[in-house]
Amino acid sequence: MPKFVVQSVNARTGEVMHNMDDYGVEEFETHEEAEDFRQVCYEGFSAGAETLKLAGRDYTDPEDVDFIVTEID
Repeated sequence: MPKFVVQSVNARTGEVMHNMDDYGVEEFETHEEAEDFRQVCYEGFSAGAETLKLAGRDYTDPEDVDFIVTEID
């Protein structure tokens, strides 16, 4: 049975930037679970970027990052 992981990728190049399992997030049993977590990642990333922007600090624009679900064996 396949498993799924969430990855952050450069929205312009498609290059994988991070596997969310690098941050202690395990593999997901279903695509739906991974998709739910993908949404949480994007929302958290966007909120963090907004906070950094308001604080006048450097940040990565959320439009430059996509979170994708990838099937693994």
